[in-house]
Amino acid sequence: TVIPAGVTEIGRYAFQSCMGLQNIVIPEGVTLINNYAFSDCMNLMSVNLPTTLTDIGDYAFEGCILLSSIDIPDGVSSINQGTFLGCASLSSVTIPASVKDIEDEAFAECARLAEFYCLAENCPTVSIEAFTDTPIEEAALYVPEASVVKYELDEIWGMFGSVNVIGGGVEVAPNKDAETAIDNLKGDAKIVSVYNLGGQQNARMQRGINIVRMSDGTTRKVLKQ
Repeated sequence: TVIPAGVTEIGRYAFQSCMGLQNIVIPEGVTLINNYAFSDCMNLMSVNLPTTLTDIGDYAFEGCILLSSIDIPDGVSSINQGTFLGCASLSSVTIPASVKDIEDEAFAECARLAEFYCLAENCPTVSIEAFTDTPIEEAALYVPEASVVKYELDEIWGMFGSVNVIGGGVEVAPNKDAETAIDNLKGDAKIVSVYNLGGQQNARMQRGINIVRMSDGTTRKVLKQ
């Protein structure tokens, strides 16, 4: 389905429960998708959002159970309440650097979430209610390279199963014995820097959990007994 050019906003409840809607292209020029605009479109599988978009309303895509991925364009500053609630097939999400906060239930009940790309260098404000009944501990989070430690230390973002550099495949490994973690490194990787859980850099690993950056680009949680 293609929405005609010249439209600047998608109205509240505009396509709610449209069972025949499978794919939709929202044209450039649209800045607002209102509350519940595509809620309960149970056969909707793909959505192309325009670069002009700045606001997606509450529960706009709630219950779109076949929607498998979504890329939010730069310019959107908030993922509002319940925007993707109950999108049971949603496996890949990309949110831009412009997003500052994610509201409650925004990605709740997304049982198949596997990859979450967050381009913001500073962690967007979020509570655990944003991911209610979504297994984020089994999903991979991808963030800018300079922000890996910030996200790993964040109370909510740090709950993801792994924190990786966008495009680099750098993973923050689960807690493990320091000797084992270092033995698993490839090549001649050396420790570049060490941080405690408060984000403070230390000269060497301390007793307890350390966040270690390596010369091969990997970042790991290391438990020093």
